[in-house]
Amino acid sequence: MKDDILFWALCDMDEALILEAKEVPVMKPKLMKPMRIALIAAAITVLLAGAAFAVYQYTRSTESFADRWETLGETEMPENQKDYIESKSANIGESVTDQGITITLDSITCTTNTAYAMFHMEADPKVYDMEGVYGVFPIGMAKDQCVWIENDAFGTVYADNVGANGDSRGENDCWYQFTFEFTHQLPADTRINDGNTTMYIQIGRVLLEDKSEGATMDAPTVEGNWNFAFQLPAGEESGAVITDQELEFSGEVVLHISDLKVSESSVQFAVETDNEEYIFAGSGEQAELARMAEPDAPLFTVEAKLKDGAIVPTGGGGMTLDEETNLDIWSIDWAAPLDPAEITSLVLVKSFR
Repeated sequence: MKDDILFWALCDMDEALILEAKEVPVMKPKLMKPMRIALIAAAITVLLAGAAFAVYQYTRSTESFADRWETLGETEMPENQKDYIESKSANIGESVTDQGITITLDSITCTTNTAYAMFHMEADPKVYDMEGVYGVFPIGMAKDQCVWIENDAFGTVYADNVGANGDSRGENDCWYQFTFEFTHQLPADTRINDGNTTMYIQIGRVLLEDKSEGATMDAPTVEGNWNFAFQLPAGEESGAVITDQELEFSGEVVLHISDLKVSESSVQFAVETDNEEYIFAGSGEQAELARMAEPDAPLFTVEAKLKDGAIVPTGGGGMTLDEETNLDIWSIDWAAPLDPAEITSLVLVKSFR
């Protein structure tokens, strides 16, 4: 295997941040049929088998990030990375029961503009026949503007993007970690983890998930009121790393990458290319699913190297078109929040058969 690697200095830091570009071969999966999945503006859910009953040293939110890191990157999350996430997390432990369904907001992790809420949802087996059903899943939170924050410094801001990652499932319950991003409406030089922000979540409808087919809009739904209001945990300010340096990736497909921004939650960049079929996907399992969905499209992944040598996997992301510049603007989420100052390089990988 031969790797063509380009190194690009991006900014002045204690250790200069480097962008690496390389190509690596991948083997075609055996005994797998191609399937279509949503690759733009949607994260692929990673579900861990079975329910977890361990006593956690960290919040459940931190432990869920650690499990996701290991699933996507196939390496254990370093202890100092867990500590970093825990410093931005808090146990909440608020429960609301309605219509025989109990939803508990277990814990929360909060970065500059993103809140990650760990929910436990359980249906009363005396009320619902749960045979053939996994558990319950909230729906319609972003569409109906049912998630917002309030702060005297910037007023009311609604979540502009909502995602979900499965943690575990039982016979009549499930754990999910929801991601709420406050990006487009949040004023400049403000952050939601300043210790003075209250978050509101109103859930008015839940979906009973079918075991055989997964969650679908055709599955039974239950109307109710599961409302939460709580203060987001305070955390130290972590500024994003922004650079005007650029990278030209040449090979089967040519990408011109610019306007790079690395934050606690994601890496964002602009792409200029003549190839409209290329894909950026998350690490590991998500890259494999993307390859299955689009077997002929050039596939790229992005990972980060930390000062301690750890490799940070990515968990998905999406692309929008900048109509003024006609450039593709990509945002790729880290598998877990991280300190941008700890990143020494980014690795852009083009996989080929």
